[in-house]
Amino acid sequence: EALQEFSLQTSNFSAEFGQVTGGLYNVTSRSGANQLHGSAYEYFVNEDLNEGQPFTSSGNGHLVRPRNRKNNFGFTVGGPIVIPKLYHGRDKTFFFLNFEQFRQNTLSSGTFATVPTAAMRNGNFSAALTGRTLGTDPLGRAILENVIYDPQTSRTASGVTVRDPFPNNTIPVARFDPVAVKIQALIPQPSNSALVNNWQQIYENPFVRTIPSVKIDHYFGGALKMSAYYAGYLDDSVTSPEGLPSPLTAVRVPHQRSDTVRLTLDDT
Repeated sequence: EALQEFSLQTSNFSAEFGQVTGGLYNVTSRSGANQLHGSAYEYFVNEDLNEGQPFTSSGNGHLVRPRNRKNNFGFTVGGPIVIPKLYHGRDKTFFFLNFEQFRQNTLSSGTFATVPTAAMRNGNFSAALTGRTLGTDPLGRAILENVIYDPQTSRTASGVTVRDPFPNNTIPVARFDPVAVKIQALIPQPSNSALVNNWQQIYENPFVRTIPSVKIDHYFGGALKMSAYYAGYLDDSVTSPEGLPSPLTAVRVPHQRSDTVRLTLDDT
């Protein structure tokens, strides 16, 4: 919407396009005119409007449609610059403003990871016991693989510190550290009943791009004209999301920004 003319030079360049080994883009931005004009637009994508994946089921009689949401919207407005009771830019001073933003939010899936089961979140680690004996303690008791010992039962036997296992390998909820409980609440719930590889990374992958621009033209009379132009290019995206919530996630949102500023004086 902000472009008036676009051309691509690929060969046989004229002198003004010298020192170019590949293609050269030439873009002319739009300018305002004596009458006020504007436009608005929206390009819209949503998974509900898409075809479903063949041979799948969403559980409600429809095919699976992965999330795919896009919005490309913006507006333009251009005309003479008018300052009430002070200045009217008809035939002299014009502006043209464009704002565009692209938003995309998709659901992505990654590899499987291991998170605590519902029983483990309540202190019950009996499922972690394998029945394998690793040895015996100074009291002659079997040391079982993955057994959890109660630190409050520490004592000395034959010069060695020993402890008793938690009954049924279960830590009482009353013994939970309140800080650990808060952190555990941030960990996603398992997506299957396995003890390991029980959570698939399914996460939102947002992307936002904003492109504003403004151009001001002023005619001094005769063949002298001056133009001032500014355009911004701002990207906000995520880096390698893994589906974990903040502050557990390692994801960061880089903010990329580039600005174009141009001042032109034409004397024909």
